Order: sequence, then C-alpha cells, then structure tokens
Amino acid sequence: MTVAPAGVSPPSPSTPARDGATAAAGATAPWLLTRTAVSLILPVTTLAPAVGPLGTGARLLLAVVVAACVLHRPGRLRIPQALLLLLFVALLLALAVGAPSPAYGAARLVNWVMFVPLVFLGSGRGHLRAVGRSLFLTCWLQVGGVLLQLAGLLGGTWGGLLTSGTTHDPSRHNWLTRYTGFLGNPNDLGLLLSLGAMLCVLAVAMGSSRGTLPVGRTFVMLISAGVFVLGVFLSGSRGAILGLVIGVVVSMAFLSGRQRLVVGCFAGAATALVLTDDGAFRRVVGSVGEIVAGEDSSAASRAAQWLDRLGAGGPWFVGDGFGGYARNAVLTRDGVGIDTAVHQSATVDNSWLKLYLEGGVLGVTILALLLCALILPVVTRHVEDRLAAAVVVTSAAMLVWRSLSVDVLDINPWNAVIWLLAGLAVGLVRYTERASQADPAMPILARG
Repeated sequence: MTVAPAGVSPPSPSTPARDGATAAAGATAPWLLTRTAVSLILPVTTLAPAVGPLGTGARLLLAVVVAACVLHRPGRLRIPQALLLLLFVALLLALAVGAPSPAYGAARLVNWVMFVPLVFLGSGRGHLRAVGRSLFLTCWLQVGGVLLQLAGLLGGTWGGLLTSGTTHDPSRHNWLTRYTGFLGNPNDLGLLLSLGAMLCVLAVAMGSSRGTLPVGRTFVMLISAGVFVLGVFLSGSRGAILGLVIGVVVSMAFLSGRQRLVVGCFAGAATALVLTDDGAFRRVVGSVGEIVAGEDSSAASRAAQWLDRLGAGGPWFVGDGFGGYARNAVLTRDGVGIDTAVHQSATVDNSWLKLYLEGGVLGVTILALLLCALILPVVTRHVEDRLAAAVVVTSAAMLVWRSLSVDVLDINPWNAVIWLLAGLAVGLVRYTERASQADPAMPILARG
C-alpha cells in the first residue's frame, strides 16, 4: 500500500488522467452514435419503399436521429456556404407556403429538408469508411431483391421497357421486364447499383496501385462490381447506363496512369458483356443509340413535355410554389385515391425543370450555387484521401446527371444521398485543412 507524503492529500478518484479518459469516452460516444446513424441512411431509405407506411415512418425517425447526432457537434461551413444554405432553406419555406394545399406544401418541405443537416457532418474519416461500407452492403441487399424477383418470390417488377416504337412487337423483342429490387423503381435501382459499381472499381484501381488492397478483397470488389453492372442492365435504366459512362469519365481526373488502366479494363469488360449478348442487355444499350438519334418515342415524348412546361408561362423568377404548376393534380389528392390521368399530368421527369417551375430562376440558381460551393472544393483543393474524393465527386456527377431526366432531388432515397455527399465533401476538405495545419510538410491550403 502506497502512503502519501505528509501534507499531501492522497489522489482522489478524479485524477487528471482519469478525467481525460472520461472526457475522451464522452467525446467518442456521440461520434459512434453519429457514425451508426449515418451508416443506416442508405439501407433504411432504399428498403423503405418495400414496407410502405412503415418505411416512411422509419425514414422520418432516422432523419430526426441523424439531425440530433450531427447537430450535437456540427461541422463548420464557410460563410458563402452557410449563406447559400440559409437562402435555400428560406426559399423552400416560401415555396411550401405558396403550395395549393398546406398539407402538400408541408409534405414537400419535409422531403426537401429532412436530411439537409448532413451538410454539417464534420471531418471524421470514419464517416467516409462507414458510408462506403454502407453503400456496398446496400447494393448487395438490392441484388438480393432482384434475385427474389427473378425467382418469382417478390413482386414489384415493372411491365417492361419499350426500346422501340410505342407497342409491343414480338418479332423485335422490344418489351423487357425491368427489375426494381426493394426500391420499387428500376431507375432508382440502376442508379444505386451504378454508384456501387464505381465505388468497387475505384477502390480496386487505387488500392492495387498502392498495394494497400489485399488480394482477397480485390477479388470480392471485382466480383461485386460485375454483379452490380449486371443489375444495372436488369433494371433496364438507360439513364443509369449513361451515368456509368459519366462516372468513368469523371473519375479519370482523380487517377494516375495505372489506375486509369484498371478503370478502362472495367469499362471494356462491361462493353464486351453487351457486345456478346444478343438478348435484353444488347437491346437496352441499343435503345440508348435510338435516344441519341432522336428515334426513341419515350425520350421524344419527354422532350415534348419539357417544352410544353416551359411554354406554359408562369412566374419565371420565383416560380409558382410547390405543385403550383399543376394545381389540379395537387388538389385532387385525397390521401387514398388519386386520379391517375390528373396525377400523370403533374409528372415532370426533370428535377431542375421542376424546381424552375416551382421556385423559378431564383431557386435553380441558389441550389446550383449551393451544391457547387459544398462539393467543388474537393476538386479545386488538394484533398489527401483521393479515393474518397473520387467516390464523392463521381457519385455527385452521376446523381446530377440523373436529375436531368427524372425527379430525384426531393425524392427518396436521393433526397438523403445528395446531402450526404455534400456533407462528406465538406468534411474531406476540412480534414485535409486540419492535417495540413498539423503537418507543415503538407501543402498550405488557400483560405476562403
């Protein structure tokens, strides 16, 4: 037993060392909770459509938990980023007030802002790894849903994809079953799996060149990328296929020569898959050529609809509020039955055109500037983690591309994904800045 010297009190149970350990543990607990909540975003939001109202409740609960965790210790935004975010949220509030129905306005407002707190995610690298693993797991869950549909154990497939003409032609086999997984929408499934495929390919490209990816994990990633690409073709989503092309092109800016060769081999293998197939895969890709040539009836119809929307008039600077461009469709919603013909008239199939109709040039400009301010610094600054930077920017580019042909920015699960990518981008830049301050050998980043 140690006896304290005379005149010196024995150490109390609360010593500096113990206090430091307690403080560290207290700081770690919220961080782990935040990381867990962030890891659940992709699985929960992508499985939600399969369970109906229960899925909606799960999404709302998760959004509340994520907001509480993130805002407990929020990351910092630069002044221009914060001002643009405030302007955008204020605009959304105004659009909700201007909606034809208060209930509809409130619902649309919630969909827009429920995951916006993710922009304050912070600079923890653990968040980046957690999101990457979550995306990988989520894609495999959706592949499981497709397998169940192929086996006839799960419904939800779409009636088909017309790749030529407007009617089914058995001689041309132009009617394809489109698989949806648990998402309930083949376009959503295609985009999600294309993001997962790019994640796997980039991990292999960068890991193999640095020798940091074990052989076993490389094999798993390559097999997964191949399976995810097959899933993209099974979805029949031509936008997702073009998104993959865009992802490959954008990713090249982050890769060295050997890494580009790996990604090029992946693209070549996917092309070979199409060229050697005389069935559904080849017909889907062939329909992309019809779109480019202006021979696809679906694309032509969508383009005509966009021109009609633009020519319909209305306040061009501030828009008509949520649903203001199709008031009849909004006001006929009774929560149970919706007139299909009227509801169809409200479809826009272009996120930016929809925002223009509802929020005008002002809304489109603020959102575009906000996303650029949040995500582009990953490109313009020297970010240490090149794999994370490549995945974030490539995914954002693919999502923005898809937003030009479907409504995604305020639709589940992409209303979570877009703000998650923005938060990871802000965190990447902040992490690099902190590392450069701690290590003088790193390049000094420009402030601003």
